Amino acid sequence: GWAVVRSPAPAGPNSEPSFSSARPDRRKVVVVVRVVVDEGERAPTIPERHREMNLKDVNSILAEIEDGLMGGLATIDVFSKSSGMSVAGIRSSPKACALFNILCERIGEAIKKSALPVPEYVHQTLLRLGEDGNVMIVVVDLTEKYRMGMAVDCVKAQLGILVSVVLPDAVPRLRAALR
Repeated sequence: GWAVVRSPAPAGPNSEPSFSSARPDRRKVVVVVRVVVDEGERAPTIPERHREMNLKDVNSILAEIEDGLMGGLATIDVFSKSSGMSVAGIRSSPKACALFNILCERIGEAIKKSALPVPEYVHQTLLRLGEDGNVMIVVVDLTEKYRMGMAVDCVKAQLGILVSVVLPDAVPRLRAALR
């Protein structure tokens, strides 16, 4: 077996404690350990890209959107435009975030190439899917860094409420929480 023995206390504040270990073959191995202790406590660091975001408010607003759609919300996420990764969501879907992100980029590119007399920048995208149009995909640009994407069950949710009440109320508050 191994026996670990601590050397005598360090002589000064910059001295390093060392530990000796006597192995069965009687050779000594000396390990020097340096421990740096910070005198003051620091607050946990938040990654630079999320410093300005109020994640508690974002989650609260997403919950209000879910309530406003009365059971018709399948999924909702706020995600990064650069990576497509979700930063907040309800029933989050990483694949959906990535697809919503690609969808917005492609629609924007198509509009630019079409030379249609419409603005080149798409702020909101609403697509109805399925033979009966029972699912709606909604993607909204929130800030220069983030988008919100959601899938809505059109049978359960009232689309007039979504377009006239829920989105106009939630989008400005999400933008404020993300800045």
